[in-house]
Amino acid sequence: MLRILKCICTTSWKTAYQLPTSADRLVIEFKNWFDRYCHGELPWSEVGINVPPTRNINNDRQQMLDRYKQHTQHCRSCQEALLVVQRLQAVLLIYFVITVCAVALFPDRLELTLGLPLIAIALLGLGAYTWLRFWLHPRFYFMDYIHAHR
Repeated sequence: MLRILKCICTTSWKTAYQLPTSADRLVIEFKNWFDRYCHGELPWSEVGINVPPTRNINNDRQQMLDRYKQHTQHCRSCQEALLVVQRLQAVLLIYFVITVCAVALFPDRLELTLGLPLIAIALLGLGAYTWLRFWLHPRFYFMDYIHAHR
């Protein structure tokens, strides 16, 4: 997708697209008319809109797909869900650290009977923390969308 956008920005539409069918005739004629009368640019200045001449595609993509600024900060339920996710991450990480430290202080006879199940539960909690931290939490802020991968 980015390759196509870079191609469009650097070359003419005639080399960027292949329009082989008769159904594309209207698009071809419109593009020819647009090139002839508008010189390939929309007349934004005539209606009072100032558009910068060059645009950074990656920066625009970050701003366009920024979920936090566009939705999360305005949506009460998403703000509450994000707060729950952040608190749950903290609880799971604190539980893991406390459990590992406590099991290390257990006497030898309790390490296998009580310590092993506690460590297993703590490891499951660490896995849940990892899932929350690296999969769910970023989805409230930014998620790149590439249409070809959907």
